[in-house]
Amino acid sequence: MAGAVDVETRGAIEASEGAGGGSACDDSAMGEVVGGGGLEEVARHRLGSGVRPYEAWTPVQEQRLREAVSEGRFRTIGEAMAWCEKELGVVVSYEKLYYWFRRWGYRKKVPRPMAEKADAQAQEAWKKGGLLAALRRGEEVVFADEMRLGLLGQVRRVWGRRGEKLRRRVELRYEWVCLVLGVDPMKGRLWWDWVKRVRGWR
Repeated sequence: MAGAVDVETRGAIEASEGAGGGSACDDSAMGEVVGGGGLEEVARHRLGSGVRPYEAWTPVQEQRLREAVSEGRFRTIGEAMAWCEKELGVVVSYEKLYYWFRRWGYRKKVPRPMAEKADAQAQEAWKKGGLLAALRRGEEVVFADEMRLGLLGQVRRVWGRRGEKLRRRVELRYEWVCLVLGVDPMKGRLWWDWVKRVRGWR
């Protein structure tokens, strides 16, 4: 019975190759998988060794590479390859580095803009309970924001005769003023002021 299954399986594979469907495995592997488990083994068989690429760096070098990726230094795999060769003294192929980036869970992402003087650690601490801690210490907490207001001449759609051009003079000049507002929700106080530029406001 097992021999009959093997013959049918080999015939199906040969028919698939003759029809242009390609080979599920080579001749040497075919006899092994078919003889061992029949159709189920053929379905489970995959081309390739299945061995993952070895790591070309030490644990310390891997940590440095991960830190560099976390800082957003690399736009492309090629830049990461050049960095590994210059900083770590390791020459690694594109395919291998791409494999490990994907295995470590890295993806192409767009960095979030951050001001030059911003303190990322202070921002994270504030998000994790900084507001509640400040209120418990009795500190004054003010929420502030700004809004820029301006006037620019615009042209609206009006009725006119088809084929005739309409012209209207507009004031092509930019004039802006900023409203700065601060609120203390605990004491019910509000501060506001009109300023020309937010950067110069204190």
